[in-house]
Amino acid sequence: MGTYVGFSVTVLLAMVLLFPGDLPFSKKRTYLMLGANCGGLLLTFARGPWLAVGITVALLVTWVVIRLPLRNAVAVLANLGLVLVLLTVVGTGALLSRPPLAGMVVNRFAGLSALEVGTAADRIQLWQNMWEDWKQAPWLGHGAHDYAKFRNDPATQISENFLLELLHSAGLVGFGVFCFVIAKILILGSWLFSSAESMHRMPWGLPILAGFVAMCVSSLTNPGMTGGFYWVGMALLVCAQQLCAPGMGRAFPQPSARKVGVHW
Repeated sequence: MGTYVGFSVTVLLAMVLLFPGDLPFSKKRTYLMLGANCGGLLLTFARGPWLAVGITVALLVTWVVIRLPLRNAVAVLANLGLVLVLLTVVGTGALLSRPPLAGMVVNRFAGLSALEVGTAADRIQLWQNMWEDWKQAPWLGHGAHDYAKFRNDPATQISENFLLELLHSAGLVGFGVFCFVIAKILILGSWLFSSAESMHRMPWGLPILAGFVAMCVSSLTNPGMTGGFYWVGMALLVCAQQLCAPGMGRAFPQPSARKVGVHW
């Protein structure tokens, strides 16, 4: 669940930062949705989605600094600072009103680097076993769910790392095909959505790309890729790429009255 909430947080945050004047909803509703999703992400107590959103936002900020003119980059960074301050103030107030919940959140943050306790230690041990076992059949793998032999309850336990599971199950052949498709989608999206024309024509393309990257990163620590929402997010990204492809602008014109937040 945290992986999918992280997708929503990343998409909404990217829309607020890049296109504050071209939001699909009113500003009040958008900020309410962003706050609600951030609260939901916090209450998942899942370290993977937390780190995935943080890494993706850092990559987005880096892209902004590199690609946008200095004035626009400063404006985006100022918006980010304002959003973070607002979320921090509201979140702190909500936690202070519920001390038990605040204690749980603080303890969870304090344990971000504690890999020797809780489920993290079990997952790391499983991944090490899967990695060593994969070396016995590197090209074609061992077949679906073969890693269950390393778990106490093979019927219900999952690997919590889809890419490693795919490598162990399908070998380098299946792993390579899957990674090639994902990499092609991500690279094509970053190329299509990074131009000034595409950002004006398809303002939600880059936010969806950022959200999908967050889901991919988060899925390295949980079974997010096995859920339907991951593949729906990929389908949305591919649709955005098709609509933003060269030559599609005439078929999908943008209303002249729309205001785009990032001016080039």
